[in-house]
Amino acid sequence: LETLHPKLSVEVDKFTDGSGTNEPKGVVASVYAESSRRSTHSTNSAMTVNDVIDAQNALGARWQSGASWIGSLTYLNRVRLLGSASYSTWTDRLNEGLGYNIAGKPAYEVSDMSTALSTATNTAFVYGDFSNYNIVDRIGMSIEYVPHLFSSGNNLPNGRRGFYAYYRVGADVTTVTAFVVSTNPGA
Repeated sequence: LETLHPKLSVEVDKFTDGSGTNEPKGVVASVYAESSRRSTHSTNSAMTVNDVIDAQNALGARWQSGASWIGSLTYLNRVRLLGSASYSTWTDRLNEGLGYNIAGKPAYEVSDMSTALSTATNTAFVYGDFSNYNIVDRIGMSIEYVPHLFSSGNNLPNGRRGFYAYYRVGADVTTVTAFVVSTNPGA
């Protein structure tokens, strides 16, 4: 889907890691900025079952009923490999298809989440109640006709015409205590 609609890839990136300056503020950036909302892994560049459970336990009881996980496919698979056929934080067994929950809560793949655990800023997961992350679109899109397009190499007209379209969208966490980020402690 992202290859068919490049705009979706940009939105995923901004809703995940956007700075909030001239772009939506991403959920990872919002929550990571609040140091009290970090659940740090016990070992640098590693992740254990306890790290996953610690992140879940760090979220207040008020937010647990609506909580879910987001992470890259790399981390969803890492959590899946932490367990065995008899005990797993992932509810599905390894020989079954990719599951959709971690420790009894829904889990969603976000392609722009970190796939590494090498520095302190690498975030493996965000766990929380995503009804507290709001995306606001301004209704309407502006489209302008461009009668002559120019080549980027020589700045001369290239015989094509086009459209310039833009719209406004914003996003931010409304209640930061409704989230926890699971992060690497760093070297």
